[in-house]
Amino acid sequence: MHPAFALKNIRRLPASQARVAMAACRRDRSVEDLLRVEALLESVPKSQKILLLPVMYACLDPAEVPVTLDLDSFETEVIAARIQCAVASLRMIFDIIDTADSALELGPVLWPRVWAWVHFLHENYQNIPLTSADSETGVDRVQSVVYLGFVVFAGMVYEPPSNSALISSTPGFRAVLCRSLYHLPNMLSRLRFEGALWYISILMGDLKFASQAHFIELVDGAGGTLNDVAFLFTKYLKNFARPIDWQTSPPGFFLRSLIRCLRTICGSDLSRRHDLLEALYRQDFFPDYIATLQTIHDSYKSKPPSVGSLRLEAAKDSGKDGFEFLEQLLSMPQGHRWMPKVIRAGLLRTMVRFAMKFPSELDQTFQSFLKQLFPRCFVYSYVVDAMHDVLNDLMKLLDGDGIELHLKRHWLDFLDLAAKRIKLRTHLDEVISTKLKACDNLDCGKIQDRSLFQRCSGCLAFYYCNRECQSVDWTRGGHRQRCGNTKLLLADSPSCPLGRREREFLRALMKEAYDESLNWICEEQVMPLFVQQQVFTLIDFTCSPPRVSIQSSDESSLAESFNAAGPEWADICARARTSHGRMQIHVVHIAEGKSTLTWVVPLRSSTAYLHNALTDIADNVEKQTEFPADEDISAAVESVLQAIPSDFVEIH
Repeated sequence: MHPAFALKNIRRLPASQARVAMAACRRDRSVEDLLRVEALLESVPKSQKILLLPVMYACLDPAEVPVTLDLDSFETEVIAARIQCAVASLRMIFDIIDTADSALELGPVLWPRVWAWVHFLHENYQNIPLTSADSETGVDRVQSVVYLGFVVFAGMVYEPPSNSALISSTPGFRAVLCRSLYHLPNMLSRLRFEGALWYISILMGDLKFASQAHFIELVDGAGGTLNDVAFLFTKYLKNFARPIDWQTSPPGFFLRSLIRCLRTICGSDLSRRHDLLEALYRQDFFPDYIATLQTIHDSYKSKPPSVGSLRLEAAKDSGKDGFEFLEQLLSMPQGHRWMPKVIRAGLLRTMVRFAMKFPSELDQTFQSFLKQLFPRCFVYSYVVDAMHDVLNDLMKLLDGDGIELHLKRHWLDFLDLAAKRIKLRTHLDEVISTKLKACDNLDCGKIQDRSLFQRCSGCLAFYYCNRECQSVDWTRGGHRQRCGNTKLLLADSPSCPLGRREREFLRALMKEAYDESLNWICEEQVMPLFVQQQVFTLIDFTCSPPRVSIQSSDESSLAESFNAAGPEWADICARARTSHGRMQIHVVHIAEGKSTLTWVVPLRSSTAYLHNALTDIADNVEKQTEFPADEDISAAVESVLQAIPSDFVEIH
């Protein structure tokens, strides 16, 4: 036992004070005995407070912790007095152990006794009669001791590796730490609040949560579900809306602690990571995250000159970590679903303000947003809708000279793309091609309003203008054999996760990209027609601007992967060959997190005009003794495109 807890220390107090302290050390002590010691603690000099530690040490004997069989007798005077004495002892210990030196020296010795009672109170606090609220914390005195005083004590004890190993290996500690987040916002004293926030953040950022046992502790402490965990983490961020002295408590430190905590919770478990992020989304975590980044920016507006450069460096580093972590979250599968809230919460405005404060420092981080993440998400109409809401405000912010020229070009390119997608989205109802459908009886191929078609009840992907066409395609068109195969590749199949509105927007995007590259696409199709090779057009929206390419339907790596998935690709290619030149195979890539989703969206035309005209160019090539120059083929294609009949219609 450490000498500080020896009973003989009490004899060093004045006789009257020593008698009060010794009375509280008896096994038959009363609550009044402890309350007299607590009153004594307030009156003795600070140097003598440590002499009262033997009282608390005796009162926190783990052997006196009520066992499960005692729980029905909480109302008995003995058990109730024992609990009240322990709470008072904990409160006094946390008052005495208020410096790093005393915590590091005495904390490890006190830890087994303190933890035994704190864990008991945490597990059974619902069965313990509530007391009056603490004047400084604003919460019940028992909960104030267990969830606020204790985490400050644990945080001070935690620093050396030997102590951190002791605390981090204590079963149940993470549950108490997590529960403390629930009570933290209720603290009335700003000083106590900042102290508790500081130590909670230290522990959150350093502890490991990846193992199943530690993860279960975290969830239990929050309330039992991932939604409860997400609620508490969101509540943690809301603390930064309080007036805090950021000169002594840098907000970037708190955000980085949360980031480290989230990373270690998720670990390498992708399923857990996705479930937690879904829960965070439901709790509106992301708007508070953006607000915290803004707080980091704003907290360094006024700073003492002596520490200004150092604190600015801290703001830059924590902002960089915050943006990079957010980019990682939004790059996860289904991350585009969270993007509208992030955009409307002011992410782009916050990025601009950081770019102005830290020229060139965050370029690489922001380029990842502007050149990759956002363009990949702009294939989803709800992301474009959110961008529409903030575009004008963002353009005004960028209208000055606050951003260095080389980065401003990236912003302007990004705004041009956003404006282009917004224009298409705004006028989507006017894009006639998205309202039309082509009959999948290729002998018919009639293009008309989609509402006039009936759908195959088997594959749910083929449409017919009447029952006769459906019967013809079933009996002579081969759909009887292919219906069961039509499940994976077509964007109109049930396996496509996009809703009707999203598919309409995607088709409009494809048509726009196709029209912009039409000359080049037609030129690239001449040679395959010349050698009678079937090809398809790939439109890749995972890059910006979208990349258009012509690939072999048989020999490309993408075709090989399609064939490996089943017979559906071969069926699609066969339909294109028998379409009388009125169906081309178009394939689209869109981003899904860091992965790529691929769908087949056939291009249907009202007549075979374009196919036949390109075939004629290829036939003329065959008749020539020398292969024509590229400019000759370009001129021939240009002539064909200028002569397109007014009633010629193409739709995806």
